Amino acid sequence: MGKLFDTVRLSHESLAQSYRAYLLSIGITEDAKGTSINDLDYYQLRQMVVFQDYHKRNIDSPENNMF
Repeated sequence: MGKLFDTVRLSHESLAQSYRAYLLSIGITEDAKGTSINDLDYYQLRQMVVFQDYHKRNIDSPENNMF
């Protein structure tokens, strides 16, 4: 393929490895459907990281409590 495509693919692979390491560090080994994080692609891993950060931020923040 083209040079730009290869560069983006390598960047996504590198980020995917970082996302896997982060998810493993917080104890997550699979997604909600039971698929191992090692079998997920960059976009699925990115979505999991975003949801985890959002969930953590909203639970840990006292001003976000509704009651």
